[in-house]
Amino acid sequence: MSPILLPCLARRLLAVLALNLATDAVVQPALVTPDKLTDGVAATFAPFAFYRDSQLVGFDIEFIQAVGAKLGLEPVPTHTAA
Repeated sequence: MSPILLPCLARRLLAVLALNLATDAVVQPALVTPDKLTDGVAATFAPFAFYRDSQLVGFDIEFIQAVGAKLGLEPVPTHTAA
């Protein structure tokens, strides 16, 4: 595994663990749009987030889809200017 990917994967694992704890809490954070999980990504850093055939793809996109499924929310990855 690439030494660059390892820290990124470690951060994502910590985020997943934090989400597991947060979903058990009584207070949930407010959503930008009801029933949707909005995630801003800089879609210029392959393999994390980039465009392929006019679709956002990459590790970050797959991650937010998994988090959305866990929380029961529709993921909405959004490209933000870097």
